[in-house]
Amino acid sequence: MLDIVIVDDEYDFLMEIYNRITATNRFRIKGIFNDVKSASTYLNKSKPDIVIIDIKKDNQSGIKLLKKIRKSDEVTKTMIISSDKESVVDMVNSNLYADEILIRPFKLDMLIDRLDALSKSVPKHVNSSDYKIENILDNFYFSKTNRGYYYITECIDYCINMNCRHICGIKELYKEVASKIKVDNSDLIEWNISKSIKIMNKYTKTETLEKFFPYNQYPSPKIFLNEVLDRYYKDNNEEK
Repeated sequence: MLDIVIVDDEYDFLMEIYNRITATNRFRIKGIFNDVKSASTYLNKSKPDIVIIDIKKDNQSGIKLLKKIRKSDEVTKTMIISSDKESVVDMVNSNLYADEILIRPFKLDMLIDRLDALSKSVPKHVNSSDYKIENILDNFYFSKTNRGYYYITECIDYCINMNCRHICGIKELYKEVASKIKVDNSDLIEWNISKSIKIMNKYTKTETLEKFFPYNQYPSPKIFLNEVLDRYYKDNNEEK
């Protein structure tokens, strides 16, 4: 799952983009910023896969941010959104490029199509936690476009970032993740994960379940998440 940062000073449009992208379950929003200064500070410490920047004719801060990314980061992909064609032409003429450009107004489905195309050029980070978690989950039957799968990856990612090696309170974890990814009710996360785990138990090969869960062939969400966490940390220790 790719990490995206969005920079746009129009709050309503910013949230419209945020909601549409998160609904795909294919991307993770790591930051939303309505000012370039805050976004720039964040990007000094973090390197997302894709940065979406809105540029305006009367405000050159978006252009400056794009210049900074292009100068210091050859890996992060950039997408420019603008309602001003002249600013885009000036940007291109000054040899400043973005990987994708969208002129407003546009349908949000077009934004997703462009992100899907752009994602194919993002290199997989073999040593990243996302890559390792996905490798573990690939042993089981999941639909990666399913919201339950998305919530499972978010729960594991949250635990790793908090250096948590074992989940004790599953409901507390759901609440923390709901707060992090801006889901109003943690019950929605619990319901989707439980549903995905039930389907996984039904369609995953019996020998695989026996291998991972010798004492509990049909694991609950808590047992399953703890097993993934345990495998993740064991794999990390073996690499060291």
